[in-house]
Amino acid sequence: MPTINFPRKFHSTVKGFYRASVIDPTKGVVSSTDWQPNLILDSGLDKIASMPWAQVFQFCLAGNKVAPTAPAIGDTQLEQPYALNGFWLTGSENCGHSITGNTLKLYRTFDFYRFPTTVIITELGFKESPAASSLFSRVVLPKSQQVGPGQFLRVNYELNVTVNPSTAQSPSPVPTIGGWTTGASDSESLQLIGMCGITSSTSVAAAIDTGGFCNEPFAPGTRSFGPGFGYVNRWQNGSDVDYIGASGSPFTYIGPLYNYVGVYQNPHHFLQARILASNSESGGANKGSLTSSAATFKNYYDKVFLNAMAAFHGYGLSFGTSGNNGEVTSVSNSSYTDKTAPSSVDNRGHIWDPVAKYYQNQDLHACNDYFFDPAISDPSRSYVEFPDNVQQPAVDAPFWQDWVVAGASCFLSTNDTAPTTFGSTVDRATAVTQYELPLRLDVYTPGSFTRTKYAIFDTFVANSGWRSIGVGPTSAEITPSLMNDAATSNGYVYVFNGTNTKANTHQLRIAFVYTWARA
Repeated sequence: MPTINFPRKFHSTVKGFYRASVIDPTKGVVSSTDWQPNLILDSGLDKIASMPWAQVFQFCLAGNKVAPTAPAIGDTQLEQPYALNGFWLTGSENCGHSITGNTLKLYRTFDFYRFPTTVIITELGFKESPAASSLFSRVVLPKSQQVGPGQFLRVNYELNVTVNPSTAQSPSPVPTIGGWTTGASDSESLQLIGMCGITSSTSVAAAIDTGGFCNEPFAPGTRSFGPGFGYVNRWQNGSDVDYIGASGSPFTYIGPLYNYVGVYQNPHHFLQARILASNSESGGANKGSLTSSAATFKNYYDKVFLNAMAAFHGYGLSFGTSGNNGEVTSVSNSSYTDKTAPSSVDNRGHIWDPVAKYYQNQDLHACNDYFFDPAISDPSRSYVEFPDNVQQPAVDAPFWQDWVVAGASCFLSTNDTAPTTFGSTVDRATAVTQYELPLRLDVYTPGSFTRTKYAIFDTFVANSGWRSIGVGPTSAEITPSLMNDAATSNGYVYVFNGTNTKANTHQLRIAFVYTWARA
């Protein structure tokens, strides 16, 4: 059976910048680095095959190694992690995204909790989740930042992603397709952004426009990107965090300067204890990772937090939970009598919280979907990779809340309107013929920084003459005649200078190759 191949390539370059500051409650900024470029690691570039750019730096990790070695692209960890950020400073100046030309700027501001003793911070790392042990990027500060008692560390991070082709242009190179006519008079361009941005009010990752994730290298043809299917969870400030506060005092609002009464009321201490312990556990294989031998579900907040808390308190700690969602409501310790211990559970709302939660549901026996079980994968990772397995839940099994966003589909259309400007789109579904198929992913090779998506239009579908081909968001409908979201809100289009026909004697394989590199 003859096959018509139509490969197209997209390339992105990325550059990261940071600034580290020490904040004093009475003096304000007492020390700061200038904005500096940082090194994006190979392990960080590999993450783009499995998650959007906006999620690779959801957390900041600080280290205090004396005279750390200079960063190298093969690094995966800090040399001596000390603490993980406890908060995000929100607001449009601190978290969000912007677009200038064909560059998407993504940025967050990370606040750590108030350190009780003097700590000299020498290195920083950025990663996607508390459980991840490999970093996206690593920094050795050109000027160490000394954080005194009662002060805290604030880190600004900015990631610039430049995408191409972003203006209508002749294809380069011109594709050679057997039996089809192509040439320099054809045109192609990215259209809608079709990528993940950052919500300024929460720091949470979210789709920028109706293109969904159609231009993200990792995204296949799906409508579900929740952790139940192996995708990285999103994170936000704890439910009690409030940077304003009723009294106006920085020590009463719940944020980096909150004045805890007693170490056991400070939930950040439990997490820091696990970070410090990770430096020596298993030979430091998971440095900076909030995992433990009992942390089966690495993205589940209660598991991560309570394992850290149990390790801090020692043995004999037990927990009470609520009925159907497993949320911890009480804590007791048979060998420790400090009555402030239970309040540390109450103060869980002072630290970050996952957007998608993990619940028990009595109706799951009727569900045939498959859910990702992190326990069956490499514990150093927080996301699924091919060929990781997924596991069907048993009756009354736990499940994750979902994140419904459109992935990437390929479309064919009889519309021959020229591509519009980047950030806009042309409706190529209304009053014309079009056909959509969800895109599938080829296996990713670590270190290649190349991800291929493809669709195969078999002999019995899409047999007609076509004027444009492109990528857009996967439709919510599953009936072929009703699937038109990709052609309506396309994120990329290739327009032929003429009509090319797919006959019922041929398959049409359309592949989109995404590559990315440091700028």
